[in-house]
Amino acid sequence: MNRSRFPNSAVVLLAVSLSTPVSSPAAQAQAAAASAAARDTLRLADQRISAEVYSGGLAHALPAALASDAAFLLEGAPIVQGRQAVERLLRAQTAWQGLRSSWSPFRVLLSSDGSLGVTFGETVLQRPAAAPELGRYMTVWRRTAAGGWEIAAQAHTGLLSAGATVLPSSGSGSIRGRAAANPFTAADLAFAKLAADSGAPTAFARYIAPDGMTLASTGELNIGPAAARARLAEGRAGSAEWRWWPVLSFAAASGDLGVTIGEAEIRLGPGENETFFSKYLTVWQRQPDGSLKFVVDGGSGRPRP
Repeated sequence: MNRSRFPNSAVVLLAVSLSTPVSSPAAQAQAAAASAAARDTLRLADQRISAEVYSGGLAHALPAALASDAAFLLEGAPIVQGRQAVERLLRAQTAWQGLRSSWSPFRVLLSSDGSLGVTFGETVLQRPAAAPELGRYMTVWRRTAAGGWEIAAQAHTGLLSAGATVLPSSGSGSIRGRAAANPFTAADLAFAKLAADSGAPTAFARYIAPDGMTLASTGELNIGPAAARARLAEGRAGSAEWRWWPVLSFAAASGDLGVTIGEAEIRLGPGENETFFSKYLTVWQRQPDGSLKFVVDGGSGRPRP
């Protein structure tokens, strides 16, 4: 059996329930039950891959679960796209020898049409003769024509120490260009413009959802507008010049859930070595008032261009 395709009949039930008017308490309860069941299948898919990675290692177990055009964000590496390119990057990491990793989600998100899902949370890393370490992960899931789930994008922090990333000698799979136009790309660009015009603290406070999270590469977890603003106002980050742009996006046809992946530059000062080059994955959700705000955002360093 191809274990990268997870049966998901609950998602089909969810799609059917969403296509018919919900006009009675019984119909509303049925739709809510279908939505909960669909999220459970996504949580199960996330848990199964985590268990396989723990047993066989990330480089061995993850590629089978990836879509052919999947994107991967590993600290210290550029954004990589394509299953084969991701596998080359993973297999190049000699520092992972003996490493066991697994993860569990803080949240499981699903678009209302059941076509796009997101899981994000904490990674536990166990190295030989060492205390467990913690990292973070974000996974974007896409429903297949057969009704299963495949990974469309994944981002990790905490798997490698600074400077330990090894880049493959050929076939990097780095993404070029800009993301396709859609409401989520537009929201990301507006977010970036506000950061450039008014500073990152103001922009993050404006675009984060009330319960949104920022997953810093240092392992910090900031929740909500006030926490995001306060953290970004600390030190030199608050006065830094921030620039970013999306190079890839995923969007549910229902328009309520989307993802942007991009590159960023944070200029802390005028010196040649005072610009930090990074990449990011941002998950957007439509709010009750119709606006788009991000529910989780995380990033990590990338090589100097």
